[in-house]
Amino acid sequence: MRKESFSLFALSALLILLAACASAGGPTPNPNVRNLRPTLEAPAYMQSAALITPENIASVQLLGRLDQPETPSTLFAHTVSPDGTRLVGLNNEEILAWDLLTGELVFHTARLDAVNAFYSPDKTEIYTITAAGQVVIYDADSGAERSAMQVHDHYNNVLAYDPFTGRAAFAGDDGTIRVWDLLERQALAEINAHSGSISTLAFSADGARLASAGIDNRARLWDWQERALLGELNLENLPVNRMQFSPDGAQVALGSQSDVRLWSTVDASLTRRLAAPAGGAGQVLYSPSGRYLAAGSAAGGLQVWNPVSTVEIGLLPLSGAQLSADFAPEGDLLVASTLGEGAAVFNLPDAEGGQIPRGELSLPGSTIFAVEWTDDSRLILLFDAGGQVYVMGVGEGSGGEVFQEGRTL
Repeated sequence: MRKESFSLFALSALLILLAACASAGGPTPNPNVRNLRPTLEAPAYMQSAALITPENIASVQLLGRLDQPETPSTLFAHTVSPDGTRLVGLNNEEILAWDLLTGELVFHTARLDAVNAFYSPDKTEIYTITAAGQVVIYDADSGAERSAMQVHDHYNNVLAYDPFTGRAAFAGDDGTIRVWDLLERQALAEINAHSGSISTLAFSADGARLASAGIDNRARLWDWQERALLGELNLENLPVNRMQFSPDGAQVALGSQSDVRLWSTVDASLTRRLAAPAGGAGQVLYSPSGRYLAAGSAAGGLQVWNPVSTVEIGLLPLSGAQLSADFAPEGDLLVASTLGEGAAVFNLPDAEGGQIPRGELSLPGSTIFAVEWTDDSRLILLFDAGGQVYVMGVGEGSGGEVFQEGRTL
């Protein structure tokens, strides 16, 4: 299961890019545009028949499509339940929840001012966060509001969420971090972390450590429960906009507009600087196995390394805008998309000479801007700017094959 991080910069960039597609003369994937209903009827919904693996990836097909009941708009934020059976999305006006086993809409209710959402570890609640630093908690089955609380008075729309525990760290433009147990509705810690606004946060896989970076040109490593500073890194006037711990917690990858820095959590030393592709490291992600590190942007593609040896595995050539990527839970496959190009699956162990085999997930007429591989490894979700979600997986029958240069992966 993945640690989640979020900043309003990412949301704002998404909305700008979606609006830009309309001005460019293509489809109008704007959250405020209401004429994006798909022209084709949704296929009959099928349940996944098997886990998606490198051996059966070529059999992945369209299992169904999730549609919005009212006039659709872009799902600019989403979350999947820990067991991979529920999806919640936020559009311009509503919070919507679907059952991924049946494709049925569970509920929809007013979004109010929510800009992001997360499932509780036990899947019984949904936590939404507003730009004003308020968490509103909903019943995951009915959508009824349960409670609300102000978690940070100076919240600057940067947070990290630990789906194992339901703990969230909220950053402020005053340089403070406040950690909450959302399940227990309890404030746990406040840290005076930076002298100025915080740009990114990340939890370690075990939830015990927290990394932060700020406009004061520093990245810091914390034992947040003890409010103890474990290490500091001078960012050398290269602001960090993405950060993630390796699965084993031994390393933090920090992405900037020009490089990816590997920071050892053992002695807080900078161990390596890797050149980011053109456009910088707008995305930084480790595979769940820790075998791969990927970073890049839609402008320059996604570079993949071995994060221990720092040997380059290959570059995933991408074009378009709004890069989104996610590793399969077992870590050898990666799905990526850009707005304007669509989505594809890459088979990393078969990389040769810097070339990584690519299989297209072809959906004619779609405008995919985000992807997610569910943590149970059964589904790949493709989010269309028009508001619909395409659900792909291994069905009972054949069809929808994935190809790379005329052959299956």
